[in-house]
Amino acid sequence: MVDNANIGKECDMRGGCRWPLQVVARGIVQDVDPLTDFGNRKLEEGNFKVYVNVVHDSNVQLPCPHDEYFTTLGHIGQGSVIWPRELLVFNSNASTCS
Repeated sequence: MVDNANIGKECDMRGGCRWPLQVVARGIVQDVDPLTDFGNRKLEEGNFKVYVNVVHDSNVQLPCPHDEYFTTLGHIGQGSVIWPRELLVFNSNASTCS
């Protein structure tokens, strides 16, 4: 059973190469169903489809590229991406959704 509780929620998106991971973008969860097709792949277990509306670091590589054209947040600008749920932060505190 798919838990749709996070659909429509705003979240900070963590990523990058340095530890600790930084907030690299902000978006809104669009889909959580692992069987959803997006681009050339499915979301798969543990990933969410997120609409990015603010990019803080355009050089960050997408952790789950959905095609061969969009590989960084800068390529997306505003638009949808596949992002690991463990790298999404839904509150202003440091807890993550898992």
